[in-house]
Amino acid sequence: LYLVFHNQHCTRHSMFGSCGLTVFTITLRLLANAQEQTCAADDVSCFFNEKLTTSTITLNDGNKIPIIGLGTWVASRTERTREYWDAEEGELYSSDKSAAMSEQVLTADKEEEELFKNAVITAVKAGYRHIDSAVVYRTESVVGDALQQLYKTADIKREDVFITTKVPRQYRDMKQVRDGIEASFKLLQTDYIDLYLIHSPHSDAEEGKRGTDVLNIYRLLLDYKKQGRIKSVGVSNFGVQHLQSIERNGLPLPSVNQIEVSVFLVEEELIAYCQKKGIVIEAYSPLAQAKEPATSNELLIALANKYSAKLDRELSFAHIMIRWCIDKGFVVVPKSVTPSRIVANGNVFDFQLSAEDMKQLDALKQTNYRICWNPLHEEWDV
Repeated sequence: LYLVFHNQHCTRHSMFGSCGLTVFTITLRLLANAQEQTCAADDVSCFFNEKLTTSTITLNDGNKIPIIGLGTWVASRTERTREYWDAEEGELYSSDKSAAMSEQVLTADKEEEELFKNAVITAVKAGYRHIDSAVVYRTESVVGDALQQLYKTADIKREDVFITTKVPRQYRDMKQVRDGIEASFKLLQTDYIDLYLIHSPHSDAEEGKRGTDVLNIYRLLLDYKKQGRIKSVGVSNFGVQHLQSIERNGLPLPSVNQIEVSVFLVEEELIAYCQKKGIVIEAYSPLAQAKEPATSNELLIALANKYSAKLDRELSFAHIMIRWCIDKGFVVVPKSVTPSRIVANGNVFDFQLSAEDMKQLDALKQTNYRICWNPLHEEWDV
């Protein structure tokens, strides 16, 4: 409940303010920012957003994927993975390296795990039903532990949650890939995984055969799909030529292509191809990691103010960027470990951007601002 006392001579809302009251109105409304201040520390379930639970897109294999997911990537953790694990020698990222880490590094690693565990719990209590993980992030065990806790304490079952993970770029030996997939089931503490992606099209095969190793991994994922242990098979950071190769080799097209997308970075040819072929685009780094181009962009600020006034609640650049992705037909996986931001990122279902505003936002693609790696043009020979 929020009581608003309004005076035509006053410029601000006031609770029993001193300026002379001439008009008295009572408005009942849910304010995301007010909720965050009063509930986040104690009970995130008070933010439950049913639209997060029910808003889905149907994939080309008939399975449904929630439109908004929680990302669980952080650069420092991935860098640590590459520093302490030697996947090129067949080592799995799930192996225990704690003995090799200094106390300081181990503490940082454990602190990140706790942050991500709390983020997953916060997200699911808030209504999220889609959690994005990856082998190289080393967040599978965190996701698994968080979900097991939720299954016991919250009104949620395994079938309510859509879990994604990924074969890392460094896994190209087939035994290593298979062992990694089996490790994913154990770490996530699940009998099946909803979506398994190949994280990138990088190939370690010799020239003339480049891409054959990635296609073999794709075939293995399809075998798991036939067994029912993987529900949907997808790719990440694949360009048009890689998708064409999959089709040319007589394989079914992936259900999802997870790529970096934001209002500042739009791979138009790739997106058009995927949409034509029925491959869902899943946008990672949709907020450009909340870096300066996003936070200070005048158009995003103006649109946030415009829709704030329409909805009578506070919106930010993040709401506009996420809503732009949704209105484009993308699945979107913003990442945060801050409870208030996790809740806010999901609070985008009570408005749509107008055609004119979409047109203005589309023009921002000229910035071509990329945050992450770009394997879209890795060469294949097959």
